[in-house]
Amino acid sequence: METAAESRALDDPGWVYQVFGLRLHSVIALPDLSEVARHGPPDVRLLFGPARLDGANSIEAEPYIDTDGAACLIRAPVGRLLVADGCVVEIDPAPGAREADLAPYVLGSALAILCHQRGLLPLHASAVAVAGGAVAFVGPSGAGKSTLAAGLSKAGFPVLCDDLCPVAFEAGRPVVRPGVARLKLWPDSLELVGADARGLDPVGTIGKVALAPLVDAAQDGPSLPLLALYSLTTAVGEAPLRRLRGGEAVATILAMVHRWPTARALGLSRRIFYEVAALASIPPILVSPDALDRSAPSARLQAIVASLASIASIV
Repeated sequence: METAAESRALDDPGWVYQVFGLRLHSVIALPDLSEVARHGPPDVRLLFGPARLDGANSIEAEPYIDTDGAACLIRAPVGRLLVADGCVVEIDPAPGAREADLAPYVLGSALAILCHQRGLLPLHASAVAVAGGAVAFVGPSGAGKSTLAAGLSKAGFPVLCDDLCPVAFEAGRPVVRPGVARLKLWPDSLELVGADARGLDPVGTIGKVALAPLVDAAQDGPSLPLLALYSLTTAVGEAPLRRLRGGEAVATILAMVHRWPTARALGLSRRIFYEVAALASIPPILVSPDALDRSAPSARLQAIVASLASIASIV
């Protein structure tokens, strides 16, 4: 089997994708993204390179991520990725690494850091389109973001992005840019949404599989205004929905900023605090107990669907 470094001829221009409103030119295939026409210069280039920082000026921002205050180096088991200037990702694959092994790191941590460098606010969230806007679901790993998005897709809500949700501010209002819509699910979560794991692609080596949503939004589509944000918890027995305000809302969002320690090491704390505070004061922030309650998964989904259907009444 060809490794990532061997799979492309030297004169091959690679692939061109659009994600988060950015044109991305990549030397490796990223099947979670849709290709777009090759015209005009890209906003971001993914290329093979040495992926190194000046060790004398770099620090560890968080486990496996180093920074010199400008560029960031991701030290993954499958290789190293250097994210620089908001427009370049250098990939140095480990011996034997395949493109499929590298893709989750490109579409996860590398894109999150790239968002920070470009002035976007990346949230650890999934989002769906609702009534001309977007609704995002934040929460820690295992809270059920992807599973909920899969269920909402079956209910007819287009998926905008999974796991990494970029928020921008346009005319002072938060908007969500369409991203990677293919859902990353654990096998037991597939059962909750009535999907079959047979024939699904694995997500790297982490044990999840990739599920295409029944309904998704075009990756080259427009940004959508953020109408509401739900915080998924693992608590059971609370009221179905509870409004968060003030410091509690700010703390909830801040905890879900993707690669937050790295952003702090890049000197972006002030900007992010300002954006998080603005975000907490504009759309409603609602906390929802465990969307993956195995005792009544359909009831949890129905409660979310009902609240989305009447989104105007909770804004």
